Amino acid sequence: MHSLPPASEPVPGPVPEQESGPGAGPGPELLGTRLRHLLDRLESDVTAVYGDLGLDGFRPRYTPLVRELAGAGRPCSIQELARATGVTHSAASQTVARMAKDGLVVLEAGEDARHRMVRLTEKAEGLLPALDAEWTATAAAMAAFETELPYSLSRLVAEALVALDRRPMRQRIADQGVAALGGSVVVPGARPVTVAGTSYEGGEPPCLLALVCPACDAVADEPSPTVCVRCGGRFPER
Repeated sequence: MHSLPPASEPVPGPVPEQESGPGAGPGPELLGTRLRHLLDRLESDVTAVYGDLGLDGFRPRYTPLVRELAGAGRPCSIQELARATGVTHSAASQTVARMAKDGLVVLEAGEDARHRMVRLTEKAEGLLPALDAEWTATAAAMAAFETELPYSLSRLVAEALVALDRRPMRQRIADQGVAALGGSVVVPGARPVTVAGTSYEGGEPPCLLALVCPACDAVADEPSPTVCVRCGGRFPER
């Protein structure tokens, strides 16, 4: 989704669980599922707006990259696009590949052979007026949407990302798994995981998380993955 500037007001403390009424529902154990549901609802509606504008097949994730390339006025590397839009290099690379397939960008060799440069096509440049209008309307709609909430969603997301940069969820889950299981639950063939200086011989949470791609959250089918089959991102060496 489009990113909005952080709200000026501070993020309040945790919201107490509600017994009933709007907002009541599953607790933090289903946070990931609920967040994906929220994102799916927001993204599907924005995708429908593109259809209303006659841009069938255009994905919301394309817009930030198209606008960044148009604003730069020159080809950009995938690393530059990732940094400017706040996503991982693997995620930006995956989006660029889809955009190239849809005829919106072309990839060119850069001065450094290790980097490929991304350039907008005439087709993408022709969409800029409609995309600019959609971007402005969506930003205004998101700002109005946030006024209906007891706290700023965009600010909360930013704070959550900072917290995960400080301590990834994988590490947090592994810590809880070690404390709760005490090494009593062991999966045959699981690799030992070292957590905070303790060798953990395969309790379920850490060993399963080792199969999750850090870039796109795809789950690998093989026991010792090195490259994600979905986005091409590399798994950490173990």
